[in-house]
Amino acid sequence: MSYEKGGLFKAKSEFQKKLKHVDTHLYGKEYLVGCELSIADIALLNACYTYLTFFTGKKELKSLCNLVAWVERIATTPAFKKWYGKTRFVDNALTWFKTEATAVAAAPKKQEKVVKAPAAPVEPKKPAY
Repeated sequence: MSYEKGGLFKAKSEFQKKLKHVDTHLYGKEYLVGCELSIADIALLNACYTYLTFFTGKKELKSLCNLVAWVERIATTPAFKKWYGKTRFVDNALTWFKTEATAVAAAPKKQEKVVKAPAAPVEPKKPAY
């Protein structure tokens, strides 16, 4: 992910596109591979659970209905309940993505450092005997 101006906006947009591909793949399926929970499900869940529960609002979740159903299906397992507890989706996504562009624009410009020429070499003093 780039930390340049607009980098977070681009990252969120790209991640949302990837999740849409997963959502399409899950259409008509209970799990990613086969009819049982697999390591593929666990790995993907760890990668996207926080994003889905904190950074995605209800409006965005509506377009990922198969993915949400998949998360809720896995959330019924005892192991999930032990580690994550009850699954709660937020109504409105966190808005810090929206403030990034204004924060970058408001940041003061960096001043160029003036490079000073090195001082002339100084001969060491001779000790007085």
